[in-house]
Amino acid sequence: MNKMLKVMLIGISVYFSACQADDSAVEVQSVVMWEDEKAEASRQVLQTVFVDSFNQAHPAIDLELIIQEDIVRVTRTALQAKSGPDIVYTKGPAYVHDYVNAGFIQPLDPYLDDFGFDISDFYSWAFDLGRYDGRLYTLPLTFESLILWYNTTLFEEHGWTPPSNRAELEALCAAMTAKGIVPFIIGNAIYTNVNEWYISAFLNAYAGPEKMYDLLTGATNWTDPTIMEAIDLLVEYFQNGWIGGSIEDYFSLGYDDSWLLFSDGKGAMKISGTWAFDNARVNFEATGQEWDWVKIPALRDGVRSVFPMAVGASIGINEYSENPAAAAKVIDWIYNDPIRSAKIMEGLDGAEWMLPRSFGHEAMDQIAMDQRWERFILDFSNDSTDAMFGYASWTFLPAKTNSYLYEAFDSVLVGDVSVQEYLLNLQALYADEVSDLRISIPVPSGRR
Repeated sequence: MNKMLKVMLIGISVYFSACQADDSAVEVQSVVMWEDEKAEASRQVLQTVFVDSFNQAHPAIDLELIIQEDIVRVTRTALQAKSGPDIVYTKGPAYVHDYVNAGFIQPLDPYLDDFGFDISDFYSWAFDLGRYDGRLYTLPLTFESLILWYNTTLFEEHGWTPPSNRAELEALCAAMTAKGIVPFIIGNAIYTNVNEWYISAFLNAYAGPEKMYDLLTGATNWTDPTIMEAIDLLVEYFQNGWIGGSIEDYFSLGYDDSWLLFSDGKGAMKISGTWAFDNARVNFEATGQEWDWVKIPALRDGVRSVFPMAVGASIGINEYSENPAAAAKVIDWIYNDPIRSAKIMEGLDGAEWMLPRSFGHEAMDQIAMDQRWERFILDFSNDSTDAMFGYASWTFLPAKTNSYLYEAFDSVLVGDVSVQEYLLNLQALYADEVSDLRISIPVPSGRR
């Protein structure tokens, strides 16, 4: 018996030694993803709901999420050196276009069959923006749009109602100015690209989505009379003091300060992105006033009010990643569970990681979001399904054209550059870049 027991013990010891050897032989693959700057609370949500849950479910992969300041510059520099994170975070299609042309991002097509989500659950236009020459390079991480925010406390105090057309909007602006209230409280002292929010808003609200589609596809150009009228009207609003109070004040007011003034009733409205739901919550809670939103009203007869659609962030796999298959599993984890995705959106206050998908009641019932935010999700989803959308410049214009669009607009406001010259320059830039722009422009309902 003792001899048999000894043999058994030796056998068990050899078995467990073999198991330990097998475990140690399993190589843990490292996957690094960089992300844009985040508040500490948002970082904790991403770490817990995304990173920790992934690592727990995938013991052979170690995911690390690193927050980077100035992520656009840092990422570009790293990619040019054939290094950087395994998962590349971009600010949207314009950046993806440059990265694909430079060979920095590899196609996702080899992994599509292994992904645990159905592409049909997502807005087709958002996914198509990641395709170049028929291949899928990136997936949309955040969709966004522009809306008209308004101070409901101020509106109720004065008996105002949100505008639904140009006449109502201009009557409101005149009434607000007469009472010493800035109609659109905003400034570009910190972010010059605030300019493009208003340019995009007026182009869609005045020229209309069909004209914008023609512009983006080259069927018309930037000097089209309707495009010029839209920019002329925007400049007129600035000259009236309806945007920012005055051009000088617009140049000196920062974005965060504009929210302080807005929530305190110093300004009545603002055109800003849906990424600002967190700004609204924090600032209006501090003042005790209330806010709401509506679509930006159409500014010309025959034009319908639309959400200018945008992809604010996209992700793909670094061409130089040593573990691309593991990186693909991480990407799949972001998209394959609508409940997990909804919880991340909730934790980030609907400002980021807004996956362009239909979540369904089961996922939405798991979270407690502001009803105004949920209303946007529902309305945007319905309009996307019906192709009732507009176009945000930062998503659909190539990089140089879009940079000029918002950077040169300051010179238009101060009179150094005429609207005509501004648009002629835009046309020259766009004509030079558009031949190499290989993104898909979604077709609006009026062109179907």
